[in-house]
Amino acid sequence: MPRRPTTRRKKELIRRAELKRRNELVGRAVALLMAGVAAICFRQFVEIFKRAGTLEDTIHCKVEEQVAIFLHIVAHNQRVRTIRACASRSRATVSTYFNKVLKAILGMQDFFIKPPTGETPLQIEGNPRWMPYFKDCIGAIDGDIHTC
Repeated sequence: MPRRPTTRRKKELIRRAELKRRNELVGRAVALLMAGVAAICFRQFVEIFKRAGTLEDTIHCKVEEQVAIFLHIVAHNQRVRTIRACASRSRATVSTYFNKVLKAILGMQDFFIKPPTGETPLQIEGNPRWMPYFKDCIGAIDGDIHTC
């Protein structure tokens, strides 16, 4: 016959349940925060294409959906046939919009990829913590240390 838990054991079980609940809430909060940041960056990314005129809304698909299809395929290494179910579009449509966004990105390569200047960024040069390790760095791919 199993023994009944002691008071100490009950308190430990309650404490673990509370920690688990708190960790779940923290996880949800972090996920919401990350989703918010991703949404802001996504909107900025879409605005770049709209302002440059490389992508336009069609009667069937807005620029936001075109970019979302492209990012979903690239980020998750998915095939077109897998994405067609998520996007509720045919394989031909998904493939068409993927290629449109890919061509738009390649056409704007000078906007997205800047050649290095050969100078160490001031944030690194003036910081003794980073200078020994990054003294000959060329900066981030866009020439700036900051992200969106």
